Amino acid sequence: MTTKPLAVDARAPLRALGDAVGRTPGDADAHGALAQAASGHDAAAEATPRRALAVAAGDVAAICKLCDILAQSSRGDEATALLARALHDAPDDASLWFKRGHLAMLRGDLDDARGALERSAAILPRYAPTHQNLGLVAEWSGRLGDAERHFRRALALAPDNLDARFGLGTVLLKQRRGDEGWRYYVEGGRRGPGAMRRIPARPWDGTPLVGALLVDLDQGLGDVLQFIRFVREARARVERLLVFCDDYFAPLKPLLASSTAIDGIVDRGSGAQRIAATCVASELPLLLNKGDAAFDATGPYLAPPPARVRHWAERLAPLRGMRVGLCWGGNPRPGSTDAARLDARRSLPAHALREIVALPGATFASLQKGSARAESAALGDALVDWTDELGDFAETAALMANLDLVVSVDTSVVHAAGAIGVPVWMLDRFDNCWRWGSDAARPGWYGGLRVFRQTTFGDWTAPLAEVAAALRSVIPAKASAPR
Repeated sequence: MTTKPLAVDARAPLRALGDAVGRTPGDADAHGALAQAASGHDAAAEATPRRALAVAAGDVAAICKLCDILAQSSRGDEATALLARALHDAPDDASLWFKRGHLAMLRGDLDDARGALERSAAILPRYAPTHQNLGLVAEWSGRLGDAERHFRRALALAPDNLDARFGLGTVLLKQRRGDEGWRYYVEGGRRGPGAMRRIPARPWDGTPLVGALLVDLDQGLGDVLQFIRFVREARARVERLLVFCDDYFAPLKPLLASSTAIDGIVDRGSGAQRIAATCVASELPLLLNKGDAAFDATGPYLAPPPARVRHWAERLAPLRGMRVGLCWGGNPRPGSTDAARLDARRSLPAHALREIVALPGATFASLQKGSARAESAALGDALVDWTDELGDFAETAALMANLDLVVSVDTSVVHAAGAIGVPVWMLDRFDNCWRWGSDAARPGWYGGLRVFRQTTFGDWTAPLAEVAAALRSVIPAKASAPR
């Protein structure tokens, strides 16, 4: 017998709560409950906390909810003004100071964020999320010792706080303390709806395995390209190694297939597989007990198809001078507010590269895919653009293999270039990702990687000037070298 799924009306709870508010219009709690349920429902989301505030102007829960809604709709100034009025009336409310710190983090005002969160912690010292956010602010500011202290405090108060556990892991890894860092990183990474294992098999513990190990892919495309280096060592401990690659990760398949350590790449259409154990790619450094050795720069471990490399060699033959690939934006992930904000910090507008593409003696080719590609018009005819033909990462890598250099922000393009051994210069944000460490001169991972990092939070002026100067010094020799 087949049971049909129930038809769920997502707005039914809103209507029920709305009816309750209609029956008791003076009940601030009912208004607050409706505001909470309405979050994510556009106009209803904003109207309900405003109605709650009309009944009780000092309703802190409604104020904080409205601030979140305003911030998510790019009305941060309005949210900040609302909080300022609320704090004037209730200067000792820890929740309001916490929210002020959160809003300051969103707009990149790290000093204000730190001050507000410290004020909140002084009033309510045992609230773990305050210490978690203080840890983030300290990490973004480069105060790694303070960040570690705050994340450990958050975990002491709430041992099950996976976000704080992940934060501590990234801070330790950024300090190249891999023996402890990888454990916290993996444990904290098992959070959110996307963290559940997709493969119903026993977890691999890193010990020798009779049978096949299935490595599932997780996180982003660049993360996969980076962590896939470890399958060679994993393969030495198992009889057979398969990689499960589908959906979002499907464009990686042809390039991953070049790894001699992978016995097969499978997806949902591959049929039943005899699997002895499974793990996800980001667990491999921990399972293999890599410690700090995980950060060591390596030579190429992937390769584009030779026939496609020859194809692009013919296409690029008419280009004169040094050949430089450019990528200025990551994946904005509009479905995830936090990911979108991080992408905004790591990306830069295409027009910021005008001085670079104007340098004589070089030809610049776009490697920019996604929504940021629309900005390429700002660079005019100085940019060659074949990205319509780059349908997967093997094709992109084949084009890269015919370039002298790739210049990119911190996105999958960096990892693709590094994995195939193409020199890559990375424009890096001030609050850089843990994987590149705290010393820009020693980022590890890829032998041909050079990092140009912001010296001030959110300001690309210095790294762009450094890249332009570095290009001026290498273009003459590259431009005159025989092909």
